[in-house]
Amino acid sequence: MTQGAPVNNSRDDEAPATGHPQENYRALELVAYTLFAIGPMVGNGVLVMLDAMASDFNVNPTDVMLAITAFMIPFAIVQLFSGAISDTKGRVPVLTFGIFVYLIAMLLEIFSTSLPMFILASVISGFGFGFVNPVLVALITDGCSPSGIPKRMGIVGALAAISVGLGPAIAGQLVVFGWQMFYAVFLVLSLLCLALLRLVKRPVNKQSGKPAIGELISNLSLELKRPVVLLLMLCIFAVGLSYSATIQWTSRGMAGVDEGTIGLLLLLTGIVGGVAGVSMSRIMGLRGIGTVIALGLVSLFTAVAILLFAGDLALPANLPLIAVALLIAGWAGGTLSPVLMTYSQILSPERRGVLAGILTSSMFIGNALNVPIYSSIFAFGIQWVYTAILVVAVALSILMIMLYRTAPRPST
Repeated sequence: MTQGAPVNNSRDDEAPATGHPQENYRALELVAYTLFAIGPMVGNGVLVMLDAMASDFNVNPTDVMLAITAFMIPFAIVQLFSGAISDTKGRVPVLTFGIFVYLIAMLLEIFSTSLPMFILASVISGFGFGFVNPVLVALITDGCSPSGIPKRMGIVGALAAISVGLGPAIAGQLVVFGWQMFYAVFLVLSLLCLALLRLVKRPVNKQSGKPAIGELISNLSLELKRPVVLLLMLCIFAVGLSYSATIQWTSRGMAGVDEGTIGLLLLLTGIVGGVAGVSMSRIMGLRGIGTVIALGLVSLFTAVAILLFAGDLALPANLPLIAVALLIAGWAGGTLSPVLMTYSQILSPERRGVLAGILTSSMFIGNALNVPIYSSIFAFGIQWVYTAILVVAVALSILMIMLYRTAPRPST
């Protein structure tokens, strides 16, 4: 395949790109990485608490999964604009607002006495964290040169992958004290992050002189008109409908299995994803970004194929096969999304917030559609869900090949 032209980037991995003091950036970066881990930990913790929550709310475990969709829809929509807002208003003010709303939502979740109340709290939670997620990506890349972006996005991917597994593992241990305890722990941790964020001196934000709304619309319009950006959006949307769906629906298929066991399997999946994310930059430097993409896609296909033929996921005899499939899936999770986020952060350095928002929004729209799309298919059996995921994976492969052939290569 023919690669696009490489981007001419500096080799100084540590050079700040924004001109604010390096010590401020380091402190903000630490808080950003912590917050980035909290999101997937809390979002995926519910996967091992389905039975406990269903029992408390007197509903079916599948009904509880509607809370995931309730979170994802506002989360995805808000991200489309929040990254762009942070490009004009500054990263820290937008993060502060988002975390504050997120804290209120977690309080409501803790005191929810019915599924509708919990779903409403999830909607508010998604709205709040929508002002956090893409801004964190932009903040992390603000303080490094373009050549350092693949490494940073690899770390982000590693954190996300490990957190996807660590959240359920923590939930599996805390659920014995009540599922509310899980949210209480992360409420305190998020509050600490907010306090640290306010203590760190803010970096100076460069304003263009345009009215904020006008600049926001202009920036979004400029990026959405670019074919490569539309291709990136389709790619990461398909990742949400394939890799994320594999994790969510495997957890649903294992409903009835000990929560601690499910949590451990997802933790191991996350660890593999973390190794993949950390290794991404090195593999990219040695073998090229095409190798990273190929390994991610092969891992996804292999994992889903194994699960397709694994049989009843709730049977203890099938756990070893399920574990192998999830470990392989972990590599896909640790590479595919970070590769796409790397592309987004080199295309327009002056509009990193916009591109981060567009990409994360597209991915979580895919995540939000997992439950409504696959729940009707699940009625015919989990194997049909995996068959549908394989179809999406084929489409993802075609899109990734197109991206590889047309987009500029990241510098490593």
